[in-house]
Amino acid sequence: MDVNRTLSDSECHMITREDEDLPERLKGPLREAKVKKLYYRGDLSLLRTPMVTVVGSRRYTSYGRAVTEMIGRTLVSNGITVVSGLATGIDSFAHCSALQHQGKTIAVLATGLGQCYPKSNKGLMERIGSDGLLLTEYEYDQEARKYAFPARNRILAALSDAVIVVEATIQSGSLITAGMAAEMGKTVFAVPGNITSSYSVGTNLLIKDGAVPLFSMNDILMTLGISSKDEEASLQLGEDEKPVYSLIQMNEGCTADQLVHELRKPIGTVQAILTILEMKGYIMTFAGKIYLAK
Repeated sequence: MDVNRTLSDSECHMITREDEDLPERLKGPLREAKVKKLYYRGDLSLLRTPMVTVVGSRRYTSYGRAVTEMIGRTLVSNGITVVSGLATGIDSFAHCSALQHQGKTIAVLATGLGQCYPKSNKGLMERIGSDGLLLTEYEYDQEARKYAFPARNRILAALSDAVIVVEATIQSGSLITAGMAAEMGKTVFAVPGNITSSYSVGTNLLIKDGAVPLFSMNDILMTLGISSKDEEASLQLGEDEKPVYSLIQMNEGCTADQLVHELRKPIGTVQAILTILEMKGYIMTFAGKIYLAK
């Protein structure tokens, strides 16, 4: 038995390019690429939901991971399906964040459904197949091939209402996805990054070339015409925790000193609240001193 094999053949299904269950925005690119059918496992109705594609580098920074997790949480809490490519790094964090917050996610594969690439994502792939949707243009047993990845990016770009690039080196395949999305008339967002980091070169160049800099999650929701839901109301926050969390979320990151100054509380009290919020999984630290809402 192939140790790389994941889903059984009986769990996989096929849909033709002309099927009414495929959204129109996907049919055009498939027709241009002469792709007549797709293979899937999971909930095909997700193709009819609002979708945003989130992509980025396989290698990442802690900042990139924190931002991706925040994006995933915000999207699914507002009824948006997260689409990505099941790669390691940013793609995986996007899928995992959606699932962790009881949302839906679609993985577009560069292999057949009987293979998993990378192997380390086998468990994630199986979970998406059960709780979300796996989609590919490749036959069941096809392994990962170099040409399949840019071809897969065409579907990533076509599926969604917008594309977000979190981190990308100058040679990242995420830039291919962004370029395809722009050609299709989609809104492309790029997360601004540290100008000294190689992982921000691609995103900063996208912004220079006309991509929308992602300064706030409300930017995405406004583009999609969706009113933001009050996430804080769904969190289990104590009365002393609410103002701390609100400031961190509103400022998209705070230091402990900033919180002390804004809230006029002793540093010991603030540090204790921050520790509790970290233990609850609501915030995380970046570079050891900046607190970010997850």
